[in-house]
Amino acid sequence: MASKSCVAPLQAVSIPRVELMAAVVGLKLSETVGTVLAIESSHRSFWSDSTDMLYWIRGCSRKFKPFVANRIGEIQALTSPNQWKYVPTGQNPADLLTRGESVSKLLTEEKW
Repeated sequence: MASKSCVAPLQAVSIPRVELMAAVVGLKLSETVGTVLAIESSHRSFWSDSTDMLYWIRGCSRKFKPFVANRIGEIQALTSPNQWKYVPTGQNPADLLTRGESVSKLLTEEKW
């Protein structure tokens, strides 16, 4: 198991765009772990509670503004849209990291 957490940028960025940047970070982490463990990229699944980001991934990257289009293009180059699934916010274990939970709390958390 692996995880990565990033701090939101200092500049004003919309929540859907932050979610999109997080998806790219997760994808890069998946590439690294998948290479080490020899897991084919087609056998990986990605979960998000951002319906905006999932909509973008299922769309055509050319119709979006450059910021979104570049990240969607990167995601679409390495995965297929059906690898991306929706998870309700209340069930999303990644949200625990963004809320600053302590390591001791994460160790006992059932979602992990």
